[in-house]
Amino acid sequence: MGKPNRVEIVGKLAELFQARGYTGAGMAEISATTGLGRGSLYHLFPDGKAQMMREVLAAVEHDFQAAVVAPLESGDIAGMFAGILTFFDHGEKQSIWGKLVHDAAARDFAPEVQEHFNTWRAALTKALLSLGVDRGLAASLSERTLSGVEGTLTLAAGFDDAGALSRGLRTMSAEVTNAISAASGSATGSAGRLARSQKPTGKPAAESTAKPANRAPRKSAAKSASKKASKAK
Repeated sequence: MGKPNRVEIVGKLAELFQARGYTGAGMAEISATTGLGRGSLYHLFPDGKAQMMREVLAAVEHDFQAAVVAPLESGDIAGMFAGILTFFDHGEKQSIWGKLVHDAAARDFAPEVQEHFNTWRAALTKALLSLGVDRGLAASLSERTLSGVEGTLTLAAGFDDAGALSRGLRTMSAEVTNAISAASGSATGSAGRLARSQKPTGKPAAESTAKPANRAPRKSAAKSASKKASKAK
């Protein structure tokens, strides 16, 4: 038997922890899922199940960043929603972070969970701000989106209805799109008002109706010539 592929083992553990949670996945099930005995598992993960979960979190977070957070860094919020749908396998996959939040035995992983949500929220808020959304509304939309995703994933699992995720994402996407459109319209309106306020009123100075200063001298010269002609007669 060859040396176990650590990446493959962590991938199998990720699927198990996402489905069963940290407490729900016992060592017997871990062994059955990975195809490794306890001795081999502890050889790979000397700190036991806690080390397995930390490595799973690191791997899953890496994939989440690529699918969901990376689009936000270029302001692609639609790409974020598409990435969420793909990452969670259209609602078939559950949130490992959500399961850890509700697992009293998983408190040691609170820093990783908080970092996950903080990074995602900050990226979404920054993307919304870059598109002109007000800071307060951007922060509120970000939190509602994160809680909405976690909530619809819970419903998808509870109702055994994977479609709950895509339906929820459509609603969230519409709310975010409306906020961006409103911000864009407000900015356009402000620009228009500014342009109108700066529009010149009255006639330009170059088109003044005042008579040119050199007309009077030409008129005087004509009169003088006329007088000279009369005297000559």
